[in-house]
Amino acid sequence: MDHDDSSYAEAPATPRVKRPETSTPFSQLANPLAKASLPSIIMAQWIQPMVSLGARRVLEKEDVWPICARDACSSLEQLFRRVYDPSRRHPFNLSPLAAAYARTFQTELSFVLLSCVLYVVALALQSYVAQAILQ
Repeated sequence: MDHDDSSYAEAPATPRVKRPETSTPFSQLANPLAKASLPSIIMAQWIQPMVSLGARRVLEKEDVWPICARDACSSLEQLFRRVYDPSRRHPFNLSPLAAAYARTFQTELSFVLLSCVLYVVALALQSYVAQAILQ
């Protein structure tokens, strides 16, 4: 692109804080998700400090927590290798890779499935509840 073109303006760099930070950056702290309670996870309260910081200024790389140890590649790889058997036959001719993923993330997938079922049930009951309130 021609640098003499006056219609092009380069985007400014992300603003850095000029004053020294008094608190430890999140990148040097443990991820709060590792110790968050179930209600805190459901209501996303564990991420509130980062949301508050992001409301005050643009987040930088130093403002992000490190990955939880249980979600790191090395620990997930160990879980995956324990259940992956490429020679094993699965029902419905399911891929050994898909079966290993399902076994590795069984808890997370079950939670998502249960949440979806509860959501559909709540949607189905919504009209009955509204009708009962109006009568």
